[in-house]
Amino acid sequence: MTLAFPIAAASATIDRTPGVGPTSGLGLLGTADDGTMLPEINEDGRYVVFHSAADNLVADDTNETSDIFLHDTVDGTTTRISLGLDRAEADGASEFARISADGTLVAYQSLATNLVPDDSNFLRDIFVQDVGTGSTARASVGP
Repeated sequence: MTLAFPIAAASATIDRTPGVGPTSGLGLLGTADDGTMLPEINEDGRYVVFHSAADNLVADDTNETSDIFLHDTVDGTTTRISLGLDRAEADGASEFARISADGTLVAYQSLATNLVPDDSNFLRDIFVQDVGTGSTARASVGP
C-alpha cells in the first residue's frame, strides 16, 4: 500500500517488514552514544520521535549524521524513520521531527537527497512519513 498525500510530492515507500528495521531497546549497546535531541511524544504517550547522531540506536547506522528515530514505549523498539530509497541510509542530516497525535505520521527536515526520487535541489526539505506503510513524501515542493 502506498500513501497518497494530498499535496504534490515526490514519494517513496520503504519496507517496514518486522525484523528488518526496528531493533529492541533504546540502543543496541544501551544508552545512546551521541546526543538525542528535541523529543516529541504523540497524544497517548506511546510513541516518541527524536533526532540523534548516535550510531548505536539501530543496526547498520554508519552514515555519521543525525537521523530521525521513533521509539515505541509499549513494545520497546526503536526504528530509524529517515531512510532513503531501497532502505539506504540518508545521505544528509535529518532533524526537527514532529509526530501526529495518533502516531501514524512523522514529519521532519532533512538535507538528504536520497529520501525520495528526484530530490536535486540540495536544500533542506520537509518530509512526511506514514509510519505504518513506510511511505515517505517530500512536502516542501511546489505543484
